[in-house]
Amino acid sequence: MKNLELIDPTILTVDSNVRKAADLGADFIESIKEHGVLQPVTAHRTENGLHVLMGQRRTLASIEAGLGSIPVYVVDSPEEADRIAQQVIENDMRTELTVVDRAEAFHQLSLIGMAPSKIAKRTGSTKEKVADALTAKRSVSGQTALGYGVPFDMAAQITEFEAHPDLAEKLSAKALNEPEYFAHAVERARREMSGRVAVAEKKAELNAEGKTVVEEGMPWQNLVNPDGNPATESDATAYKVTVSHYNTSAQVSAVIEEWEEKGFTRHVYYGSQPSAGPRTEEQKKERKELIERNKEMDAATTVRQNWIVSLLQRKELPTGHTQFSATTLCIHRYEVTKADVALVARILGVTDTSGSYKGIQPEASKNAKRAQQVMLATSLATYEKMIVRDCWRNTSGQEADMRAEYLTQLVAWGYKLSDVEKITARITD
Repeated sequence: MKNLELIDPTILTVDSNVRKAADLGADFIESIKEHGVLQPVTAHRTENGLHVLMGQRRTLASIEAGLGSIPVYVVDSPEEADRIAQQVIENDMRTELTVVDRAEAFHQLSLIGMAPSKIAKRTGSTKEKVADALTAKRSVSGQTALGYGVPFDMAAQITEFEAHPDLAEKLSAKALNEPEYFAHAVERARREMSGRVAVAEKKAELNAEGKTVVEEGMPWQNLVNPDGNPATESDATAYKVTVSHYNTSAQVSAVIEEWEEKGFTRHVYYGSQPSAGPRTEEQKKERKELIERNKEMDAATTVRQNWIVSLLQRKELPTGHTQFSATTLCIHRYEVTKADVALVARILGVTDTSGSYKGIQPEASKNAKRAQQVMLATSLATYEKMIVRDCWRNTSGQEADMRAEYLTQLVAWGYKLSDVEKITARITD
């Protein structure tokens, strides 16, 4: 039942709406003041008076404009789920909801027992978006990301870093400013988080053993004592825990604190004279770049290999895949023999390969398309074997040419290179 009535907007109560900010705007209020409310507000009558269902902005703007009455459709009280779903649809038709507003609507519907699939159907969304929004709403980092305007799928991934707000902040910035590199940033953040956890656990273990743990200090193996003799472990005064440069494990070193003040100098091998003092700023810069680039390549390799797995899951294989595979198998036949069988299996989605191509061979016999997938997977794995963590340092020679050609081909198929991969591919922006 629906009745049209003229009602003083000041007596209307605005229900809890899925839109957190009314966003009236001076122009909107001025338009209401001049023309009035052209589209009636919808409200329902309860024991406590009239409550607005749809038309929150029009009601508030009418009060701001000082209107004495506005047209209102007075309808029967709806079920709560209907009310929220109607608000989502109505607000989207007028001014699209922010990600925060939409996530809050999904959250409200979930609280009254509605499943994600039903929420999606009632609000015109997808089950995946609803699930991601609800995941983001369940954590502080996710809600913060939504507040910045980060899309649901990315905000849901950011919840993984709840205990590391600095990483979550960086990922939010990446999602908003460089979304094409978000996957690379997530992988870097995962490795950073894994390393932090490993270090914290190892420090706690050492502290429990009564050992002194410090942030600064030089490993005794790298030092010469004041008498000119190599330092020994007995000279160590504490332990330092760092993340291994090769993985995310914790690395423990027995160190000498304030070694320079104590008269120790660096040990230099191959007959060189001991070097007094720490590395030069240039050496530190080069070392830092090496470590950061290698970490970036580790993360990029994970993202890239996940991408090529998804590449073969598409309905159609990429354009030019036959020529790519033929070129690889014919011209680079020696390198093909070194391809990682486990990666070939992963790309193909084969779980049991028995550690050799014998487990993959039956796949090629299934049908023509599967045979093409096997050739493409083998070709991709061939090039992947050549991309090691520090290959960006060598951009000349036959193998470097092959890496560059391979990454350039992935770009043509839609892959987005990270900075270190651009160096490897010899691509300059």
